[in-house]
Amino acid sequence: MKLLTAWNDAEQSILCVTYLPGWEWEDMNRNQSVEQAFFTSVNHRVDVIADFRGTELPPGGVINLPHIAKSPAYVQPNSGIVVLVGSPDFISPLVEVYK
Repeated sequence: MKLLTAWNDAEQSILCVTYLPGWEWEDMNRNQSVEQAFFTSVNHRVDVIADFRGTELPPGGVINLPHIAKSPAYVQPNSGIVVLVGSPDFISPLVEVYK
């Protein structure tokens, strides 16, 4: 698995998901159950930092948009904001996919 998921603070209110070089869409899909466990382990708002630094967008972005929209960071009742951190080489194509 090429994603690391961990709390970013002692209060367990910020979840950091780090995408490692070479990640694929299937890694993101498999990690959803991991993220779900973090969200359900607390009863307060959870913000998410998705760290894509040093990675590239895998092929198939448009096909995988429905999977992204169903991820715990967007559908959990206690989900807060989602911050995408990455290089311009990653974020620009991702924004184009969403457009």
